[in-house]
Amino acid sequence: SGTMTLTSGDGANGGTSLGTADGAAGGAGGLLTVEAFDQAANLTIIAGSGGIGGAVSGTSHNGGVGGAGGGVTVDASASPITGAVTVTGGTGGVGGAGGGNTKRGGHGGIGGVIAVAHQDGDVGTNISLTGGAGGNGGNATLSGSTGGNGGAGSTISYEVDGNVGGTIFLDDGAAGSVGSAVTGGTAGSGGAAGTVTLLLDGSTVTGATTVGDDGDGTITTKTGAVTFSNEIGTAAKALGTMDVDIATTFHKNVYADAFTAAAVNVIFTGTTEQVVSGRMTGTGTLSVEADAIVNMTHTGSAHTVDALTLAADAQTSLTLNDKLIVTTDNGMTIGAASNIVLGSGIVDGETAIEATHANGVQVAAALTLKMPESFNSGTITFCE
Repeated sequence: SGTMTLTSGDGANGGTSLGTADGAAGGAGGLLTVEAFDQAANLTIIAGSGGIGGAVSGTSHNGGVGGAGGGVTVDASASPITGAVTVTGGTGGVGGAGGGNTKRGGHGGIGGVIAVAHQDGDVGTNISLTGGAGGNGGNATLSGSTGGNGGAGSTISYEVDGNVGGTIFLDDGAAGSVGSAVTGGTAGSGGAAGTVTLLLDGSTVTGATTVGDDGDGTITTKTGAVTFSNEIGTAAKALGTMDVDIATTFHKNVYADAFTAAAVNVIFTGTTEQVVSGRMTGTGTLSVEADAIVNMTHTGSAHTVDALTLAADAQTSLTLNDKLIVTTDNGMTIGAASNIVLGSGIVDGETAIEATHANGVQVAAALTLKMPESFNSGTITFCE
């Protein structure tokens, strides 16, 4: 079949205060719920935007609150999308203008929530998830008045239980701006940006993952093993959070501001330098495969893992630029002839690895330890 488009309605605007009454609240946009659908060439989902907050007319009453944008909920689909998935959140409503003393313009409505619980099947090409922008705050037009706050942008949660044949793009949206205010007035706050979360179950992602702005988006891997064949983020625009809850393999660079792992294997295989930019925390096993060259560039706070495994190979290499804490007793497995490189982030007086080993650190055979090029004097402790 062709393109399937799922669209919900906008929230109604809040009413203007009039006479002796506050403005009425705007009604919410309709919620669209889909139990399942057949195979589609492309899937497009668009949430409703929040209504504008009502203004204060006169000096005695408040403007009405804008209605929430309509959301879209998809409970399950057992069919693949042969083409692309494009999901766009609604914007938050603009806050209403404040008028008389102590009176507030209505708050803008939130953008509609999009929740796709399961898309059981592959996505043939690209996935694009764009959260809603927050609404701007309302203006305070008289001394003593307060503008309404802008509504928050749409949040998006989308789960794919299958492969992704193309790229992934995640964009949280932008926060709204603060309104303006005359002397003695209080401007409304801008609405929060939306949030975007992509959940992957048993997926292989073929293309690169990029984000709209640095720190946008969360990816969570779950239930079935996941593989990323291409880049995640860039040095200029990193993914916000990589959340690993199942064995996950990374073949290329992983630029993510935060990297959390449950008690699973986090596997790196890149045979040219593979940058991992975020601080790794949690209870996972950091596994550097044979021939992999991994550079953990984060500085300023220690990484924490349950275990560290370096495969036995003369090309296997792990570069640390801050301390790595291994929390499980005897949790370090250092393969024969592998390499650990201490980067410039580790300086005099610091420790590279902190580990608990009842019988001491076990190294199968020769380990090559390379010191920072900038280190000329002092003491660096390799492991304690």
